[in-house]
Amino acid sequence: MSNLNLRPGFCFTILDALKIKVSSRTKLDKECTLIFDKMPIKEAIVYNVRDDEIMGIEDYRKRGRTRFVANHALVFTARGLTSNWKQPFGFFFSSGTVKDTLLKDLLLFAILELEKVVLTLRQSYVTRVLISHP
Repeated sequence: MSNLNLRPGFCFTILDALKIKVSSRTKLDKECTLIFDKMPIKEAIVYNVRDDEIMGIEDYRKRGRTRFVANHALVFTARGLTSNWKQPFGFFFSSGTVKDTLLKDLLLFAILELEKVVLTLRQSYVTRVLISHP
């Protein structure tokens, strides 16, 4: 895992590994929920020499980047309903609140990607973690 070049967006390497991991599991063990949570992060602008890229700004990867300094991370995680597993598979940096239309697009994309992994996503269990962060 330390060799993964994790950047904002959905990580298809993680999704591919998850597909292999769940391939031998029972249908019941493949039932999962999608959890998404926005958490505060420290504001910082950093230059990534390897990728020649400014990091720390609002970044939705293919859906666009802005010049605003990011102060939140939006994280997408799949979690088993009947077996004890969870796997974060995507994150994005935002400056404040994520627009509803963008959040809808990200959620739909995440659902489709989890279904490609051959997981049974219980859509009534798509969860937004509502925890007050200090």
